[in-house]
Amino acid sequence: MTYKNKQTGEKGDLSNDNQIEILLLKSTVLMKLGEFERSNKILGDVLGKETINPLKAVDALIINAENLMRQGEFD
Repeated sequence: MTYKNKQTGEKGDLSNDNQIEILLLKSTVLMKLGEFERSNKILGDVLGKETINPLKAVDALIINAENLMRQGEFD
C-alpha cells in the first residue's frame, strides 16, 4: 500500500504493521456502523497474514469479541 505525503509530495510504502493498523481501524469503524460481516471479513484477513505482530493479533481478537458481543452471540 502506498501513500503520498501531503507536505512533501513524496510517495512511500506503508509498513506491514501500519497496513494492519489501518485494517483494524477500518474493521472497528464498520463494526460500530453495524456492518458486522464486513468487519469480520477484514479481521479474518488480518489474522490470516503470515507476518503479524502478536499484539496486533490480540487487537484483532478483541475487536472480534466486541463484534460478537454487539451481535449478542458472545456468552
